[in-house]
Amino acid sequence: GFAADDGTYDLSTLEAGNTYAWRMKHVDSDGHHSDWSTSSFFIPGITSTWIGGNSYELRLRLGNSSTSGPDMPNCEDTYIDSGSPSDTYSDEGELQVSYNSFSEATILLGCDLSSHMLPSGYAVSYANMLMQLSYSSGNPSVGVWDNTQSNWDAKTATWNTYDGVNNWSQSGAKGNERGSLLSTSTISSSVSSGSWITWNTTLGAQDAMRSDGSLDFIIGIAGAGSGASREALLYSGEESDNNRPEIVLVYTPGSDTLPSDPTPISPAN
Repeated sequence: GFAADDGTYDLSTLEAGNTYAWRMKHVDSDGHHSDWSTSSFFIPGITSTWIGGNSYELRLRLGNSSTSGPDMPNCEDTYIDSGSPSDTYSDEGELQVSYNSFSEATILLGCDLSSHMLPSGYAVSYANMLMQLSYSSGNPSVGVWDNTQSNWDAKTATWNTYDGVNNWSQSGAKGNERGSLLSTSTISSSVSSGSWITWNTTLGAQDAMRSDGSLDFIIGIAGAGSGASREALLYSGEESDNNRPEIVLVYTPGSDTLPSDPTPISPAN
C-alpha cells in the first residue's frame, strides 16, 4: 500500500499495444476499508498515416493494434441462415451471404471502436469497410446496413435470435434493427478470389464516433426475395491477420457534431 503523501508513481515502462488495469481501495487507520475501485486503459499499437492535406488514415482489423491482453480493436462476425435458423457460425473461416429459392444467409459484423476514439477536434470525413472474397456466383449485389441491435452476440446469434435467446424484431435481422442502407457493391464474375470488396460506411463510422464506438453492420443480398440464386463467401476474423475484414477511417480536423435538421424557409406553407 501507499499513503496519500507518498508522491507520484512512475509508469515510464508502459508500452504501446498493451492494456493496463489496476484496482485500489482506501484503508483507514482503524482497519476499515472501502470497496475496490477498478479501472483500465489501452495504449494503441498502431498509428495513423498522413495521406495528404489535412487527412489521416487509420486502418483497423481485429486485434491489429494490440500485442498482449484483449484484442484491440475487438471485432466480431458471424452469419445467420434461414435454412438452419437455430445454428450458429461464429467459428467459420468464411462468411456466407446468399439468396436462393429455399434459403437466405446474412452476415453480421461489428467492431468496438471505443479503444480508438478520435480526440476532440477531429472528425471522420469518410470510411470504408473491406472484406476479402473467397468465392462468388450469380453476380450478387451485396448491401451493408446499419445494425441498430448493437447488443447482438456473434457466438450465439441465429436467424431467429440476436443472442440465442431474444428474437430479432423480424427473423433474419430484417425488422427495425436493419437501419440505413449505407452502400452496395456488386461482385461480378470478373472479380477474382482474393480481391477486396469495398463498401462506403461513412455514416455508420461517424455515428459510432459520436456515441459509444459501437460499429455494427448487417450484410445481405440486395433485392433478396426475388431473382436468380446468388452468393458470396467472404473471409472472417477467424482467418489470418492479412485476410480479416478491415475498417478504414479517414479523418480531418473539424467537429463531429451532428448537424441540426434544416428549417424550411420557402415556400412558407
